[in-house]
Amino acid sequence: IGVYHHPSSTKGQAFAEALVPFLAPVAATGKAYRGTLGVAELADTTPPALLIEHEFHDHNDSRPGGADWIRDPKNRTAIAKAYRRFIVDTWGEKVVEPPKPSPQVDALAFRFGSYNAQLARYGGGPIDEDVEFLGDVLKPSVCALQEVSRAARKEIAEELDWLFWRVNDVALAWRKTTYDHGAIIELPLNEAHHGIVGTKLVHRSTGLAFHAFSLHNLPNGALPSSWADARKVEEKLNALAKMLKKVPDTGPVIIGGDFSTKHAVDFMVKRGFKLATPAVQTMDGGKGSVDFCFTRGMEHRTGGAIYATKASDHHGVLAQPLLRGASK
Repeated sequence: IGVYHHPSSTKGQAFAEALVPFLAPVAATGKAYRGTLGVAELADTTPPALLIEHEFHDHNDSRPGGADWIRDPKNRTAIAKAYRRFIVDTWGEKVVEPPKPSPQVDALAFRFGSYNAQLARYGGGPIDEDVEFLGDVLKPSVCALQEVSRAARKEIAEELDWLFWRVNDVALAWRKTTYDHGAIIELPLNEAHHGIVGTKLVHRSTGLAFHAFSLHNLPNGALPSSWADARKVEEKLNALAKMLKKVPDTGPVIIGGDFSTKHAVDFMVKRGFKLATPAVQTMDGGKGSVDFCFTRGMEHRTGGAIYATKASDHHGVLAQPLLRGASK
Protein backbone atom coordinates (compact mmCIF):
# COMPACT_ATOMS: atom_id res chain seq x y z
CA ILE A 1 0.00 0.00 0.00
CA GLY A 2 1.46 3.35 -1.02
CA VAL A 3 0.62 6.50 0.94
CA TYR A 4 1.61 9.70 -0.89
CA HIS A 5 1.69 13.35 0.19
CA HIS A 6 2.86 16.54 -1.54
CA PRO A 7 6.60 17.14 -1.13
CA SER A 8 6.06 20.65 0.29
CA SER A 9 3.44 19.63 2.85
CA THR A 10 4.86 18.96 6.31
CA LYS A 11 1.38 18.29 7.65
CA GLY A 12 0.75 15.89 4.79
CA GLN A 13 3.98 14.07 5.65
CA ALA A 14 2.95 13.78 9.32
CA PHE A 15 -0.47 12.56 8.20
CA ALA A 16 1.07 9.85 6.03
CA GLU A 17 3.58 8.75 8.69
CA ALA A 18 0.74 8.34 11.19
CA LEU A 19 -1.38 6.27 8.78
CA VAL A 20 1.23 3.86 7.40
CA PRO A 21 1.56 1.71 10.58
CA PHE A 22 -2.18 1.02 10.53
CA LEU A 23 -2.21 -0.07 6.88
CA ALA A 24 0.92 -2.24 6.81
CA PRO A 25 -0.60 -5.22 8.73
CA VAL A 26 -3.53 -5.47 6.30
CA ALA A 27 -1.56 -5.00 3.08
CA ALA A 28 -1.24 -8.02 0.79
CA THR A 29 2.54 -8.08 1.30
CA GLY A 30 2.42 -6.91 4.91
CA LYS A 31 4.11 -3.66 3.90
CA ALA A 32 3.02 -0.05 3.47
CA TYR A 33 5.26 2.86 2.56
CA ARG A 34 5.23 6.64 2.40
CA GLY A 35 6.07 8.56 -0.76
CA THR A 36 5.64 11.98 -2.38
CA LEU A 37 3.86 13.14 -5.51
CA GLY A 38 3.57 16.60 -7.00
CA VAL A 39 0.15 16.05 -8.56
CA ALA A 40 -2.56 18.71 -8.49
CA GLU A 41 -4.81 16.53 -6.34
CA LEU A 42 -2.27 16.95 -3.51
CA ALA A 43 -1.05 20.45 -4.31
CA ASP A 44 -4.36 22.27 -4.71
CA THR A 45 -5.95 21.53 -1.33
CA THR A 46 -6.32 23.63 1.80
CA PRO A 47 -6.10 20.81 4.39
CA PRO A 48 -3.35 18.21 4.12
CA ALA A 49 -4.22 15.59 1.52
CA LEU A 50 -3.11 12.03 0.85
CA LEU A 51 -3.30 9.83 -2.20
CA ILE A 52 -3.39 6.16 -1.24
CA GLU A 53 -2.81 3.31 -3.66
CA HIS A 54 -3.88 -0.22 -2.87
CA GLU A 55 -1.55 -1.84 -5.38
CA PHE A 56 -1.95 -5.36 -6.73
CA HIS A 57 -0.69 -7.35 -9.69
CA ASP A 58 -3.00 -8.35 -12.50
CA HIS A 59 -2.16 -12.07 -12.26
CA ASN A 60 -5.44 -13.81 -11.52
CA ASP A 61 -4.61 -15.85 -8.45
CA SER A 62 -4.66 -15.66 -4.68
CA ARG A 63 -0.96 -14.93 -4.10
CA PRO A 64 -0.27 -11.80 -2.02
CA GLY A 65 -0.93 -8.83 -4.27
CA GLY A 66 -2.97 -10.85 -6.74
CA ALA A 67 -6.36 -9.86 -8.12
CA ASP A 68 -8.15 -12.66 -6.27
CA TRP A 69 -6.69 -11.43 -3.01
CA ILE A 70 -8.10 -7.93 -3.39
CA ARG A 71 -11.48 -9.33 -4.44
CA ASP A 72 -11.76 -11.36 -1.23
CA PRO A 73 -14.35 -9.62 1.01
CA LYS A 74 -12.47 -10.46 4.20
CA ASN A 75 -9.33 -8.67 2.95
CA ARG A 76 -11.30 -5.58 1.93
CA THR A 77 -13.08 -5.61 5.27
CA ALA A 78 -9.71 -5.75 7.06
CA ILE A 79 -8.51 -2.70 5.13
CA ALA A 80 -11.69 -0.77 5.98
CA LYS A 81 -11.30 -1.62 9.67
CA ALA A 82 -7.71 -0.39 9.58
CA TYR A 83 -8.87 3.03 8.40
CA ARG A 84 -11.47 3.09 11.13
CA ARG A 85 -8.91 2.23 13.81
CA PHE A 86 -6.70 5.05 12.55
CA ILE A 87 -9.57 7.55 12.70
CA VAL A 88 -10.69 6.44 16.17
CA ASP A 89 -7.15 6.37 17.60
CA THR A 90 -6.31 9.76 16.10
CA TRP A 91 -9.46 11.77 16.67
CA GLY A 92 -11.43 9.66 19.12
CA GLU A 93 -14.84 8.04 18.76
CA LYS A 94 -16.63 11.07 17.35
CA VAL A 95 -18.77 9.66 14.59
CA VAL A 96 -21.36 12.31 13.80
CA GLU A 97 -24.65 10.90 12.57
CA PRO A 98 -26.54 13.02 10.06
CA PRO A 99 -29.49 14.76 11.70
CA LYS A 100 -32.73 12.90 11.40
CA PRO A 101 -35.23 14.91 9.41
CA SER A 102 -38.15 16.13 11.43
CA PRO A 103 -41.44 14.56 10.44
CA GLN A 104 -43.09 16.70 7.82
CA VAL A 105 -46.30 18.12 9.20
CA ASP A 106 -49.18 18.42 6.82
CA ALA A 107 -51.94 20.89 7.43
CA LEU A 108 -55.35 20.96 5.85
CA ALA A 109 -57.16 24.30 5.81
CA PHE A 110 -60.64 24.06 4.40
CA ARG A 111 -64.02 25.78 4.31
CA PHE A 112 -66.94 24.03 5.98
CA GLY A 113 -70.42 25.46 5.51
CA SER A 114 -73.84 24.79 6.96
CA TYR A 115 -77.05 25.93 5.33
CA ASN A 116 -80.75 25.27 5.89
CA ALA A 117 -82.08 25.73 2.36
CA GLN A 118 -85.76 25.62 3.46
CA LEU A 119 -86.59 23.78 0.23
CA ALA A 120 -88.07 20.53 1.49
CA ARG A 121 -90.89 21.84 3.70
CA TYR A 122 -91.60 25.43 2.80
CA GLY A 123 -90.44 25.74 -0.79
CA GLY A 124 -87.71 28.30 -0.19
CA GLY A 125 -86.38 30.31 -3.10
CA PRO A 126 -85.52 29.05 -6.59
CA ILE A 127 -82.97 26.25 -6.54
CA ASP A 128 -80.60 28.15 -8.81
CA GLU A 129 -80.37 30.85 -6.12
CA ASP A 130 -79.25 28.23 -3.60
CA VAL A 131 -76.69 26.88 -6.06
CA GLU A 132 -75.35 30.39 -6.65
CA PHE A 133 -75.22 31.10 -2.92
CA LEU A 134 -73.35 27.87 -2.16
CA GLY A 135 -70.95 28.13 -5.10
CA ASP A 136 -70.20 31.86 -5.14
CA VAL A 137 -70.73 33.06 -1.56
CA LEU A 138 -70.32 30.24 0.96
CA LYS A 139 -67.82 28.31 -1.23
CA PRO A 140 -67.25 25.32 1.07
CA SER A 141 -65.39 22.16 0.13
CA VAL A 142 -67.56 20.31 2.68
CA CYS A 143 -71.11 21.41 3.49
CA ALA A 144 -73.88 20.44 5.90
CA LEU A 145 -77.30 20.98 4.32
CA GLN A 146 -80.75 20.85 5.89
CA GLU A 147 -84.22 20.86 4.29
CA VAL A 148 -82.64 20.20 0.92
CA SER A 149 -85.01 18.51 -1.51
CA ARG A 150 -84.19 15.73 -3.95
CA ALA A 151 -84.38 18.15 -6.88
CA ALA A 152 -82.06 20.56 -5.10
CA ARG A 153 -79.54 17.83 -4.28
CA LYS A 154 -79.50 16.77 -7.91
CA GLU A 155 -78.93 20.27 -9.25
CA ILE A 156 -76.35 21.18 -6.58
CA ALA A 157 -74.40 17.98 -7.24
CA GLU A 158 -74.32 18.61 -10.99
CA GLU A 159 -73.45 22.30 -10.80
CA LEU A 160 -70.89 22.17 -7.98
CA ASP A 161 -69.42 18.69 -8.61
CA TRP A 162 -70.38 17.49 -5.13
CA LEU A 163 -71.19 14.09 -3.70
CA PHE A 164 -73.88 13.57 -1.03
CA TRP A 165 -74.81 11.30 1.84
CA ARG A 166 -78.29 12.00 3.18
CA VAL A 167 -80.87 10.90 5.72
CA ASN A 168 -84.38 12.30 5.32
CA ASP A 169 -83.82 15.85 4.02
CA VAL A 170 -80.52 16.24 5.88
CA ALA A 171 -77.42 15.95 3.71
CA LEU A 172 -73.64 16.12 3.92
CA ALA A 173 -71.94 17.17 0.70
CA TRP A 174 -68.28 17.37 -0.31
CA ARG A 175 -66.23 18.18 -3.37
CA LYS A 176 -65.74 14.81 -5.01
CA THR A 177 -62.39 15.69 -6.61
CA THR A 178 -60.94 16.69 -3.23
CA TYR A 179 -62.00 13.97 -0.79
CA ASP A 180 -62.43 10.22 -0.62
CA HIS A 181 -65.19 9.09 1.70
CA GLY A 182 -66.16 6.25 4.00
CA ALA A 183 -69.48 4.58 4.71
CA ILE A 184 -72.57 6.56 5.60
CA ILE A 185 -73.30 7.21 9.29
CA GLU A 186 -76.95 8.11 9.84
CA LEU A 187 -79.76 8.45 12.33
CA PRO A 188 -83.19 9.71 11.24
CA LEU A 189 -85.34 11.35 13.86
CA ASN A 190 -89.09 10.93 14.06
CA GLU A 191 -89.86 13.46 11.34
CA ALA A 192 -88.99 13.34 7.65
CA HIS A 193 -86.85 16.47 7.79
CA HIS A 194 -84.64 15.77 10.81
CA GLY A 195 -81.70 13.60 11.83
CA ILE A 196 -77.93 13.36 11.50
CA VAL A 197 -75.78 12.08 8.64
CA GLY A 198 -72.02 11.93 8.20
CA THR A 199 -68.97 10.05 7.05
CA LYS A 200 -65.21 9.89 7.25
CA LEU A 201 -63.51 12.10 4.65
CA VAL A 202 -59.90 11.66 3.54
CA HIS A 203 -58.21 14.59 1.83
CA ARG A 204 -56.52 13.25 -1.29
CA SER A 205 -53.49 15.57 -1.31
CA THR A 206 -52.46 15.32 2.35
CA GLY A 207 -54.02 12.02 3.39
CA LEU A 208 -55.45 13.76 6.45
CA ALA A 209 -58.80 12.42 7.61
CA PHE A 210 -61.69 13.65 9.72
CA HIS A 211 -65.36 12.90 10.33
CA ALA A 212 -67.93 15.40 9.10
CA PHE A 213 -71.62 15.55 10.01
CA SER A 214 -74.76 17.45 9.13
CA LEU A 215 -77.70 17.51 11.54
CA HIS A 216 -81.15 19.02 11.86
CA ASN A 217 -82.61 18.95 15.33
CA LEU A 218 -86.29 18.80 16.21
CA PRO A 219 -88.20 21.95 15.08
CA ASN A 220 -89.48 25.15 16.68
CA GLY A 221 -86.51 25.73 18.96
CA ALA A 222 -85.97 29.11 17.34
CA LEU A 223 -89.25 30.55 18.66
CA PRO A 224 -88.81 32.80 21.72
CA SER A 225 -91.68 31.05 23.48
CA SER A 226 -89.87 27.73 23.32
CA TRP A 227 -86.71 29.18 24.92
CA ALA A 228 -88.72 29.75 28.06
CA ASP A 229 -90.30 26.35 27.80
CA ALA A 230 -87.93 24.16 29.77
CA ARG A 231 -89.69 20.99 28.66
CA LYS A 232 -89.27 21.85 24.99
CA VAL A 233 -85.59 22.72 25.42
CA GLU A 234 -85.00 19.46 27.27
CA GLU A 235 -86.66 17.55 24.44
CA LYS A 236 -84.35 19.16 21.89
CA LEU A 237 -81.21 18.57 23.94
CA ASN A 238 -82.20 14.93 24.47
CA ALA A 239 -82.60 14.57 20.70
CA LEU A 240 -79.20 16.20 20.20
CA ALA A 241 -77.59 13.80 22.69
CA LYS A 242 -79.16 10.89 20.80
CA MET A 243 -77.70 12.12 17.50
CA LEU A 244 -74.25 12.70 19.00
CA LYS A 245 -74.04 9.01 19.85
CA LYS A 246 -73.39 8.51 16.13
CA VAL A 247 -70.27 10.70 16.31
CA PRO A 248 -66.96 8.89 17.00
CA ASP A 249 -65.51 9.49 20.47
CA THR A 250 -61.98 10.09 19.16
CA GLY A 251 -60.36 11.80 16.21
CA PRO A 252 -61.04 15.14 14.51
CA VAL A 253 -64.70 15.93 13.90
CA ILE A 254 -66.68 18.81 12.45
CA ILE A 255 -70.46 19.14 12.78
CA GLY A 256 -72.70 21.71 11.17
CA GLY A 257 -76.45 22.10 11.22
CA ASP A 258 -79.68 23.64 12.34
CA PHE A 259 -79.61 22.87 16.06
CA SER A 260 -83.05 24.46 16.64
CA THR A 261 -82.03 26.04 19.93
CA LYS A 262 -79.43 28.49 21.21
CA HIS A 263 -78.89 26.19 24.20
CA ALA A 264 -77.03 23.80 21.87
CA VAL A 265 -73.88 25.91 22.26
CA ASP A 266 -73.39 25.22 25.99
CA PHE A 267 -74.50 21.63 25.44
CA MET A 268 -71.83 21.00 22.78
CA VAL A 269 -69.04 22.87 24.57
CA LYS A 270 -69.57 20.79 27.71
CA ARG A 271 -69.02 17.71 25.56
CA GLY A 272 -65.61 18.80 24.29
CA PHE A 273 -66.59 20.62 21.09
CA LYS A 274 -65.52 24.13 20.12
CA LEU A 275 -67.87 26.61 18.51
CA ALA A 276 -66.46 27.48 15.07
CA THR A 277 -69.05 30.05 13.97
CA PRO A 278 -70.52 33.14 15.65
CA ALA A 279 -73.28 32.61 18.22
CA VAL A 280 -75.51 35.30 16.73
CA GLN A 281 -78.91 35.52 15.04
CA THR A 282 -78.93 33.22 12.04
CA MET A 283 -82.51 33.69 10.84
CA ASP A 284 -84.31 36.52 9.12
CA GLY A 285 -86.12 38.92 11.43
CA GLY A 286 -84.05 37.97 14.47
CA LYS A 287 -86.04 34.79 15.00
CA GLY A 288 -83.21 32.86 16.56
CA SER A 289 -79.63 31.75 16.88
CA VAL A 290 -79.86 28.15 15.70
CA ASP A 291 -77.31 27.48 12.93
CA PHE A 292 -73.81 26.55 14.09
CA CYS A 293 -70.64 24.63 13.32
CA PHE A 294 -68.60 22.83 15.97
CA THR A 295 -65.24 21.11 15.85
CA ARG A 296 -63.19 18.72 17.93
CA GLY A 297 -59.49 18.10 17.34
CA MET A 298 -59.12 21.02 14.92
CA GLU A 299 -57.82 24.56 15.08
CA HIS A 300 -59.81 27.56 13.87
CA ARG A 301 -58.25 30.00 11.39
CA THR A 302 -61.01 32.51 12.04
CA GLY A 303 -64.08 32.86 14.22
CA GLY A 304 -66.28 31.92 11.29
CA ALA A 305 -68.77 33.97 9.33
CA ILE A 306 -72.50 34.38 8.69
CA TYR A 307 -73.94 35.05 5.23
CA ALA A 308 -77.53 36.13 4.66
CA THR A 309 -79.38 34.98 1.54
CA LYS A 310 -82.80 35.71 0.07
CA ALA A 311 -83.13 32.06 -0.93
CA SER A 312 -83.95 30.95 2.65
CA ASP A 313 -84.98 32.46 5.97
CA HIS A 314 -81.84 30.85 7.44
CA HIS A 315 -78.41 32.37 6.95
CA GLY A 316 -75.47 30.28 5.78
CA VAL A 317 -72.71 29.81 8.35
CA LEU A 318 -69.06 29.20 7.48
CA ALA A 319 -66.29 27.66 9.58
CA GLN A 320 -62.64 27.75 8.54
CA PRO A 321 -60.91 24.95 10.43
CA LEU A 322 -57.29 23.85 10.25
CA LEU A 323 -56.42 20.18 10.66
CA ARG A 324 -52.83 19.20 11.38
CA GLY A 325 -51.14 15.82 11.26
CA ALA A 326 -47.76 14.16 10.66
CA SER A 327 -47.13 12.77 7.20
CA LYS A 328 -46.90 9.03 6.92
